[in-house]
Amino acid sequence: MSAAMYLEHYGLSEAPFRITADPGYFFSGAERGATLDALLFTLRFEEGIVKVTGEVGAGKTMLLRMLLERLPAEALPIWLANPSLTPEQLLQAIARQIGVPPDAQSENRLLDAIEQRLIALYGEGRRVIVLVDEAHAMPSASLEQVRLLSNLETPRHKLLQIVLFGQPELDALLAGPTQRPLRDRITHHFRLAPLSAAETRAYLLHRLQAAGHRGRPPLSVRAMNAISRSAAGLTRRINILADKTLLAGFAAGKHDIGLREVRLAARDAGLPDPLPIRSAAALVALTVIGGAALLYAMPGRIASGTSATAAPTAAPEVPAARAAVSPAASAATMKTAPPHADLLGSFVAERLMQSRDWVAQSKGERWTVQVGAAAPEQARELEALIHRIEALGDGTPVNLYAAPGTPVGRIGVVWGDFASAAEARSAVAAAPDWLRIARPYVRPIASIRPAPRKAKTAKAAPAAAESNSVKMGFDPTAPEEAGPRP
Repeated sequence: MSAAMYLEHYGLSEAPFRITADPGYFFSGAERGATLDALLFTLRFEEGIVKVTGEVGAGKTMLLRMLLERLPAEALPIWLANPSLTPEQLLQAIARQIGVPPDAQSENRLLDAIEQRLIALYGEGRRVIVLVDEAHAMPSASLEQVRLLSNLETPRHKLLQIVLFGQPELDALLAGPTQRPLRDRITHHFRLAPLSAAETRAYLLHRLQAAGHRGRPPLSVRAMNAISRSAAGLTRRINILADKTLLAGFAAGKHDIGLREVRLAARDAGLPDPLPIRSAAALVALTVIGGAALLYAMPGRIASGTSATAAPTAAPEVPAARAAVSPAASAATMKTAPPHADLLGSFVAERLMQSRDWVAQSKGERWTVQVGAAAPEQARELEALIHRIEALGDGTPVNLYAAPGTPVGRIGVVWGDFASAAEARSAVAAAPDWLRIARPYVRPIASIRPAPRKAKTAKAAPAAAESNSVKMGFDPTAPEEAGPRP
């Protein structure tokens, strides 16, 4: 088996589902193209800080790279891919990119030098745009530095434009009272939603054609719908699953890929089984019916010893004293369901309740690694991720936390309890590929600790409506839509 044979088997000129963000494969459907146009528009008219959020694997990096490609020639973009920069490192990185001499030592002198250089660049017709990737993982102090940078302006123009790209946790981070000054400077918010089933089919066909495929696609409609279900509409998952599905079909010598290959691929990738809900329900029904039939037939077999058609024996009588169970005794033996078990599922709800003690008891500046998160309605899917991590068998704890929300916010999965950020980063570096591909990031445990409740005032002033304008109907104050993630 070789790559050339694989490509020839499907009539491709290159692999269509690589997870690298290649602008040549940009999919303009699912509002990605409209979002890109809106971003270019806001940057053209110097609209201040812009924020783009989306789940892990929703296509933020691809959008960022497309933005870099489409920026006008006079733009000077600065891509900050490392979100763990300290405020001073953040200034130094920007200073290097715009050509500030490295002789400014103090933070204030460096900020002054940056401002003077920005004024000079503006006079030359250049516009500096800072693109911050993974902004949800930025320390609070660095976010404050971003706010200070946004203050650099002339009486009529901003000297620096900033775009924050991050996971939905960025919204929760900015919702804190300490981030209100930065939040108020964000003029536009965009959110990348997961792809629907129809959008997933269009996305798969688009990538196959971009890779040189012509004619009837190897993936059946049923297979593409199955990929959509298992990947939950997230483009990175779709790429991984589609690539493994094609590989399974190639290994079997097939040109028409169906549900079987997708299920094999999902199992190999550790993603949910894409079996349609109706089929799964039918299997459950058959199992129940089969079990009932077996229970019906077994007493007859046991009673007769030979005949399968013998009438079932009557159920043995149970003494009244043993059969009767008092309500008090029943209540004593019944386990109390954890909070939100009906929404999150009993496993996730139970683990969340256990993790609250861990978060509350963690002292000092301990660190952990965020490896996943999901909306409450999708939280049941986190169970497979937790089991897979724990199957590594290294004893590293896996805990959950809930972001603020009603009745409960997004559920995050964190891995490990480390004495320092460096120790946590070393653990990430040594993690298996399937875990690192989800872009885990290091964060202090204190950042996931719920804020203490404040006493309500007698006459609280009504909350002011969000004054920021919102592009394309995205409302940053609206509740998060459901959106699963690894």
